[in-house]
Amino acid sequence: MGNDHSYVYAWGKNDTHQIGMKETEKDFKVPVGIEIFKEPVPVLSAGCTHSAAIMIVENKRVLYVFGQGYYGQLGNNSRESCEHPTPLTFFDNLPQLNSVCCGKKHTLALLENGDVYSWGFGQDGQLGHGDLSESLVPKRIESLCGLGVCEISAGAFHSAARTKGLRGKVITQIACGATHTLVLTNNGEVYSWGIGDEGQLGHGERKNCTEPKLIAQTEKTKVRTIACGNAISAYFNTRWELYVFGNGSLGQIGNGENSSVSKPTLVSGLNNETITQISCGDSHIAVVNQSGEVFCWGNGVHGQLGNGHTKNLSKPLKVTKLKDAKISQVVCGTDFTFALISEKFGLPRFIPPPNLPQRQVQDPLNQQNDPNLNQNSNQNPNQNGNVNVNLNQNQNKISEQDLEKFARLKVPITDAVFGIGISKEDFGVKIEKPPEAYLCPLSHKVMDDPVFCADGFTYDRESIEKWLSMNNISPITHHLLPNKDLLANNNLRAQIKSSKWANYGKDEF
Repeated sequence: MGNDHSYVYAWGKNDTHQIGMKETEKDFKVPVGIEIFKEPVPVLSAGCTHSAAIMIVENKRVLYVFGQGYYGQLGNNSRESCEHPTPLTFFDNLPQLNSVCCGKKHTLALLENGDVYSWGFGQDGQLGHGDLSESLVPKRIESLCGLGVCEISAGAFHSAARTKGLRGKVITQIACGATHTLVLTNNGEVYSWGIGDEGQLGHGERKNCTEPKLIAQTEKTKVRTIACGNAISAYFNTRWELYVFGNGSLGQIGNGENSSVSKPTLVSGLNNETITQISCGDSHIAVVNQSGEVFCWGNGVHGQLGNGHTKNLSKPLKVTKLKDAKISQVVCGTDFTFALISEKFGLPRFIPPPNLPQRQVQDPLNQQNDPNLNQNSNQNPNQNGNVNVNLNQNQNKISEQDLEKFARLKVPITDAVFGIGISKEDFGVKIEKPPEAYLCPLSHKVMDDPVFCADGFTYDRESIEKWLSMNNISPITHHLLPNKDLLANNNLRAQIKSSKWANYGKDEF
């Protein structure tokens, strides 16, 4: 993908926030945009319950992780999960990141100097550290140092790295399934080994193989790209034909049947589409054609096929929700799917999450020139050196001009007046829960001491101070903060205290 600006869309299972959506809705049946990825995303990988992406921020490749962290697979020295993509600062002072790859419960990262780091679950030896221990932080695989690793791949219980040739062959690509591995050579041949009980090795039998063995069919038609899922494998050849083999019980072979095959089988439902990219999930497959359209088939129980339903499909079906733009890449996780859209292809309208409540925020006010400013909201006169602020109606955010002023402030933190307010009359007759504007974006609880941060958003002081003690980026935009100053939002604090929600403890929400 290079450095083209990209939009990231996702759909499917989200019970551990593995698609990067903070909302509690477990399954997204149609593509939704992941708003945090506003800079180029050259690499994205999806595992079982976690994901990782490399985003270019100020010419630096930054690794973002999200989803389940119970096994340490997020590398943040904890077992806590991340509801949204969060930067992993471990690599900040190391050579640039080249790629990242998520396994079932572990993660690999490849640096531009060839060093490979791994972290997470390691009881099957998949971390490559010479023991069966887990690691909550990235740890360099010493046995690979100096070998010139140029590609990594992670399965469910094993990992692979591409370095030197295979018996004189030059390896151009590797792919790990749950318990099997495929490699592609420079002459278009594919070798496979590992567990073969579902036919995923492509040798015409359902036997395991302990060493690389040539898939005979690839001698006739040279292969361009390979991919592996749980117990399934796929490739397309120089004629752009797509072949799949392995477990087909949920329709993932793509030939209209629900049966497994042990030899590469042509996917008949693509109607001569020219396939340019492929990705396999646990039991579903997604491909991109030359026109930038996405087709999915196989298991659809969590909406991972992206067509608004949870049915299984035994033939490829186009994801019509992304018809306004060309997709540059698809990435399948266990039960979810990502699509990356490059700016050079033309971007579609942003698709918001379906059926989710809109954030309620205060009306935009200006202290100096808004004649309708609520005079009963305990606002103080504007103090010398402070900033007059307009709030964006849709984001509860300081305007760009005011944010620029805020960034230049060198004065100590003060109780400056920032005009926002909701009067009691605005609440209506009956309110079932406090307005969203009263809730801290970090704690999701009613704010006791609301303050503005340098990103222009309002947080509870205790929550944002804790965040800033460990980070120098915005928890919402994930952009670098110009400073860590906090300015009291007196008007919002007064409104909260004067409302009925002040009688409830913060832990109520």
